[in-house]
Amino acid sequence: MDALLLYIMISVITPGPNNILSTSFSSKIGVKDSLPFTIGVFFGTFLVFITTGSLYYLLSGQVLILAKYIVYIGFLYIIFLAIRIAPSDSPMLLKDTGSRNFFLKSIVFSLVNPKTIFLGFMVASLVIPEGLSFLGYVVLSIILALTCFFGVLLWGGLGLLIMGHLNEYQKTLNITLASLLIFSAFILLLDTI
Repeated sequence: MDALLLYIMISVITPGPNNILSTSFSSKIGVKDSLPFTIGVFFGTFLVFITTGSLYYLLSGQVLILAKYIVYIGFLYIIFLAIRIAPSDSPMLLKDTGSRNFFLKSIVFSLVNPKTIFLGFMVASLVIPEGLSFLGYVVLSIILALTCFFGVLLWGGLGLLIMGHLNEYQKTLNITLASLLIFSAFILLLDTI
């Protein structure tokens, strides 16, 4: 169980698509205005954890085969995001920051985020066979989603810290963040092979 907790903490604080996008948005519009994105990540990750756990319960552990294909789709989506972020002068989803779309887009993005999906399957495959009830898994999913929320908020704070220093270098920042997205996509892909 200690190894699982360590893995969860490392997954939450290391660069990944949600963290990198949070940094990008916060560097451009601030943490407060990017809060709909962060809240959407919370709901999206919670849905991923509930879905992966439910699939694990329903398919008695056979769902890990399906997880590989989901990670491949997520890999392609992250590469697509990186391609969209790199050449722009502002972070990708910012046109909708004041609207419900920004919140909904972050939920959808979380649903195809391979890092979150992989974490969900990893946790489900380790705690469910130990006899955790479905209600217990729902509570664990809320705790995990809150942990991810705070990790994304932490990365948003990083974006806020660098906002004043890098506004004139937004294009360079976007290329750097896009490169980190591509790097994290390949790391996730290699983890599933």
